[in-house]
Amino acid sequence: MTIDLTDLVDNPRETLDIELKQWLDLSDNVNRANLARHMAALCNHGGGYLVFGFCDDASIDPNRPASLQAYSHDAINGIVKRYLAPSLDCHVAGVESSAGVEYRIVRVPGHGATPVCAQRDGPQDNKGKPQGMRAGTYYIRAPGPESVPITSPEQWAALIRRCTLNDRDTLLREMAHVLHGGALPAPTTPIG
Repeated sequence: MTIDLTDLVDNPRETLDIELKQWLDLSDNVNRANLARHMAALCNHGGGYLVFGFCDDASIDPNRPASLQAYSHDAINGIVKRYLAPSLDCHVAGVESSAGVEYRIVRVPGHGATPVCAQRDGPQDNKGKPQGMRAGTYYIRAPGPESVPITSPEQWAALIRRCTLNDRDTLLREMAHVLHGGALPAPTTPIG
């Protein structure tokens, strides 16, 4: 999916591939767990974008921080490492709108042969219920749009298909490499 990033801030909208977020305190663990849920869902959808600085109705968030340094590559990928498995590398870009205002956009890649899962719960509320995400849960994008846990066999279909196609593409590349005289790379995990 190739998108003009300037268009995302000049014409903000939420779709299954795009999640608008207000400016958030990224040191808050509930916010971090919620972002991790959205990143997992976007990844399991095949990839997408988190666009910071907008409300759900696509209006500009008036609570812009004085500095956007909190929205760094390291901060976003720190959230990924804490909450998601397997880990993925999100790319963070500073994008200037045609009005000259800078925003942050996170490009979330699509999953490979394995879907992304929550590896830990978000912080508990006063009733002991996890906020943001639940360990062992796979999230997807659903009409609304929203990031939701998979709760039915039908919701697994597209995700399983993408996993199978990604695995097939990897196997075909490895076979082509061997057929053209190359050796297979050493396995990264023990076999057997």
